Amino acid sequence: MTTGGGQVQIDWHARAAAIRPRTEAFIGGRFRPAVSGETFADHSPVDGRLLAHVAAGDAGDVEAAVASARAAFDRGSWAGMAPASRKRILQRYAELIL
Repeated sequence: MTTGGGQVQIDWHARAAAIRPRTEAFIGGRFRPAVSGETFADHSPVDGRLLAHVAAGDAGDVEAAVASARAAFDRGSWAGMAPASRKRILQRYAELIL
């Protein structure tokens, strides 16, 4: 939707209502439930309504994440990439956030 001045107006409430974020842990490049299978309730700070049940990571999940991070670091994929390539990836990430 645009205003009379040509500026775009965004319905942030509609966008927020349409978002369905993943609720699993993201480890090793994939989403997965917590090792324990446990979840916790995530409530809206605005009105207290239940938003989702989110994976409740614990020591097992931290160990898996650290092992995955160590393996990625040891592969050197990011550090060995040309700075211009890293820049393009980070800029694309920033665009997606916006």
